[in-house]
Parts: sequence; structure tokens; C-alpha cells
Amino acid sequence: MNKKLMKKINLTPVILFAAFALALSSCNKDDDAVPVVTPEGTENISLSLSKGYTEDLGEDINAFNIEIFLVSNEMTFNTDSGEFQGNGTVLEFDFHSSTNTLAAGTYSFEDYTTDRSALKFDGDIDITNGKGFSIKGGTVKISYDGDQTVLEYDLILDSINTDKNSTTKGSFKGLLAIIE
Repeated sequence: MNKKLMKKINLTPVILFAAFALALSSCNKDDDAVPVVTPEGTENISLSLSKGYTEDLGEDINAFNIEIFLVSNEMTFNTDSGEFQGNGTVLEFDFHSSTNTLAAGTYSFEDYTTDRSALKFDGDIDITNGKGFSIKGGTVKISYDGDQTVLEYDLILDSINTDKNSTTKGSFKGLLAIIE
């Protein structure tokens, strides 16, 4: 080839175009797709709780221990046995309050194997269809509307029956029957 002609042709754009064309032809739309990873299923548990009970367990480490049980309509409390009976659901909260009554406020979950302090709670859910859950996180907001107690809960649950985690969110407003 003529040396004068070679000097006039700049090969850099040609090489770049060839490399770009080669790269595009070797790509496939699916090569760049990032696989969608669905985490282990988290089940949302819907609870229908229509009755509430409370039991004052007295002073505990650094706080007052007050239990609240929210139960489905099918459940009753047997005063002779001290247990709930029926086919339904029992949501049990074990609160630590700063006062000897359940103080209004937002309570955070705390595993009671650690130090206990005010505005903390622990608990479980038992459902007579064979499901059971322990609470492993979340919050419960307590407020009062006249003589009615209002509980708003947002909980992370650990299933006793499966390896899947669950959540439940709901509220209760009503009178709490006293367990003595």
C-alpha cells in the first residue's frame, strides 16, 4: 500500500468501531439480567381478637409486670384452671411498665433473657389450629380512650411450627377483664 495513503487513514476509529461491534454481537439480553432472589417466604398472619384480659403480676426487675391477653371470640378464661379454653387464638403480651398500671406509650420488644426495663414487652401467640408463634420483634402502642384500653401492635413472629418468619399488625380497643 502507498505510504502516503496509510498516513492519511487514521486506524483508531476503525479499531474502536470493530471492538464495539464485536462486543455488541456477543451480548445477549439475558446475559445482563440479575436473577430475582425472593427471600424465604414471610407470612402475614391476620388475627381476629375481640376480647381482652389483664393480670397484674406485681413488681419485677426494674419495672411492674403486667400481662395482657387478647383473644378471639371463641376463647374463654376458666377461673378454676387459670387457663384459656376454646378453639381460637390467644395473643399474650408480658409488659414491663414504669407504673403499677399499664403506662401509655410505645413499648419495644425485648427478649426477657436480658435485663428488663420499663416500656418493654415479650410475648407469644397460640392458635388452636396447631400454629404457634413467639414474638421476636416489633412494637406495641398503648393508649386510653376513657375506660377503654387501645393497643396497636406491629409484630415480627418466629413460627414454632415452621422455619418461616411471620408478621402481624392490628389493634384492639375495649375493656380489659381482670384476671385475679
